[in-house]
Amino acid sequence: MTIPNGIKAIVFDLDGTLYDKRGIVRKMIFGQLGSLSVLAAEQRSKKALRGHYFGTEEAFYDHFFEAMSRGHLYSAKVARWWYFHIYMPLMVLALRLRHKPRPWVKPLIEECHRRGIYLAVYSDYGCVHEKLRALGLDTNDFCYLVSAPELGGLKPAKQCAEKVLKTLGVAPEETLFIGDRDDTDGETARAVGAQFVLIKD
Repeated sequence: MTIPNGIKAIVFDLDGTLYDKRGIVRKMIFGQLGSLSVLAAEQRSKKALRGHYFGTEEAFYDHFFEAMSRGHLYSAKVARWWYFHIYMPLMVLALRLRHKPRPWVKPLIEECHRRGIYLAVYSDYGCVHEKLRALGLDTNDFCYLVSAPELGGLKPAKQCAEKVLKTLGVAPEETLFIGDRDDTDGETARAVGAQFVLIKD
C-alpha cells in the first residue's frame, strides 16, 4: 500500500480492515445459539443508529440498548449485560483463535514509524485494545485507540471523526482513513475532508 505524500496520520478501521472478518459472524452464531434473537437485535440497532451522534458514550449506549430491547422480552439492562459480558468477549476470543492481521498491516506500521506518521484505530465496536492484542498486534504501535461509542456515536458521525482529528492534532487533508466499508469509513473521511483508501477482500 502506497501512502500519499503529505500524510501525517493514518486512521485505521479495525474489523474487516486490519483482519479479514469473513466467517466471524458464523463463528459468533455458533457460539451464541441461545442468543440469536439478541444478536439479530444488536445488528438491527447498530444499523438504525449508524451516523447518529449522542454527545457522550453513556448517552449512546442508553439509546443503543434501549433500541435492542424494544419489542423483546428482555430489558435494556439485560441487553447491556449480554453485549459486554457475552458478545464482545466471544468476538475477542474468535479473533485470538482464528484470525490474524492482513499481510500488509505490520509492514505498513513499520513504514509509518520510519516516516513519523501517527497511527490510530477508530472502530465502531468496543474492546479495541483487546482485539488488537488478540490479533497479535502491539497496542503501543498506535498513538490513539478509540471506538465510536466512546466518542458518543457511530460512524459516519462527523462529530466523532472531528474528535479523532483533534486528538491526533492533524488537519483533515493530512489524514488518511483506511477501512473496508465506503458507507461508514469512507463517509467518515469525506465528512471531515480527509483522504480514504477502501480495503477489498
